[in-house]
Amino acid sequence: MPEMRQCLAILLTLIPLAGTTSSCSPSDAGARCETNSNCAASQFCAAGRCASGGLVHTLLGDKEFRKATFSRQASVLGAKCCRRSYEDTSVEPHVWRYDGDVILWSNDTWQEMGRIELRALENDISTIALSPDGALVAIGVGPDILLCDTGTQALVRTIQAGDSSHLAFSPDGSKLASGGGVWNVADGSLLWELELDGCTIVQEESSHGLAYAGGGQMLAALLHDEATRKRSIKLWQAEDGIEVMDIQAGSSWIHCLTASNDHMAAAAIRSIKLWNVDDGSEMPALGADAHQDDLKAVRISRDGALVASGTSDGEGHIRIWDVRTGEHLATFETGSGVWDLDFSSDRRFIAGASMWESGILIYDIEALE
Repeated sequence: MPEMRQCLAILLTLIPLAGTTSSCSPSDAGARCETNSNCAASQFCAAGRCASGGLVHTLLGDKEFRKATFSRQASVLGAKCCRRSYEDTSVEPHVWRYDGDVILWSNDTWQEMGRIELRALENDISTIALSPDGALVAIGVGPDILLCDTGTQALVRTIQAGDSSHLAFSPDGSKLASGGGVWNVADGSLLWELELDGCTIVQEESSHGLAYAGGGQMLAALLHDEATRKRSIKLWQAEDGIEVMDIQAGSSWIHCLTASNDHMAAAAIRSIKLWNVDDGSEMPALGADAHQDDLKAVRISRDGALVASGTSDGEGHIRIWDVRTGEHLATFETGSGVWDLDFSSDRRFIAGASMWESGILIYDIEALE
């Protein structure tokens, strides 16, 4: 059967509850460390660096994490970990194979729930997305989307999407958007295809190119036009794919689209660009004077009240902003650049996928209030 093509190369393994976490107190970022004793009295060691702020947990893995995402309603945090690539010499001609893990934690206890181990894949894991209720995790692997149960880590369904490099669940969990179209989660059927008008969805490292906006009434995509080198945001009606709006976003530096009910945000070198969802009007940019290094990640909270930015520099910073007022609320010094960011459903926590260390950094935003 065609949909078993990827499954034959996949081993789905449930690992017993495990995981390394560290509980810490606020301090300033510092140098590399192995234990707390390597840091100053007010510091602690997290992911190999003396860290600070509202850092409360470091979820460690054996390889670098490129993605961190919370479920919209349930207490589940997921991350993708790219383990290795290797040349398979058992076939002619030789081909490259990929191993990767998706690790799941409970953000009630910060204990590991289990992990999905993917082995001997023809393509690397591109991205993951958690369903709003935390029951499913969608994993992008080349042209296919693997839908797995987060409780048992069992494969539920394979969707042959054509392009799985971008994934986004609708807020009600009934639909899953990818670069190839919008899919019915219940049976994997195609609901409608994305009309990109010759453009491509922006893909840069772990950045996001698709997001549901307006309470799930619209699907937004950040597009790149190779001919003009410009970028735009296109919005469709989520139900039937009818185009609603086409917003000119600016230069080819714009990346990492994120959205809430009322606002959309994206990274623009060293500032955050914002738009109103209802009419596409652009709001004042945030952080032009605060960011000293290029932005790698931007994420808006589920309720649209806060937006976070993460830089790619060696020292690393996560900054929190008030979307309505533009006020800079907090800075967390991570000791490392971050690949990805996400707010927990209650926006108490923000998770950052550390760029240089094998860890997911969890910061308590309420600790600063």
